[in-house]
Amino acid sequence: MIVGTSKEDFTIGGVELESRAWFGTVSKALPRVGALSDFTIAPYAGAVYLDEFDQLNALAGVNIAYGKSSLLLQYSGTDTHLTLSRSLSDRVSVSAIYWGLKYPGVGVRWRF
Repeated sequence: MIVGTSKEDFTIGGVELESRAWFGTVSKALPRVGALSDFTIAPYAGAVYLDEFDQLNALAGVNIAYGKSSLLLQYSGTDTHLTLSRSLSDRVSVSAIYWGLKYPGVGVRWRF
């Protein structure tokens, strides 16, 4: 379970505003079975409340991991995003991001 807050730009119905967001999600890795036993499939669901829009939106997604690679499909309450990640070591991973299914990007994670 994750509970948090953020402040960022949101666009809903062509209106872009900076808004405080309050969110909560729950997730659970599914049991590994049959032909999919090499994969870890972990769906999540939740909700986000956007102050400036006075709006409650659903959150949902799924992370599919195989070895050192993973694919994350997420709906953030306003847009759909896709991230393909690969762990290079226990501390470093790289990601190709397709934000809002419009904007490509690259991410690097470093654990310390």
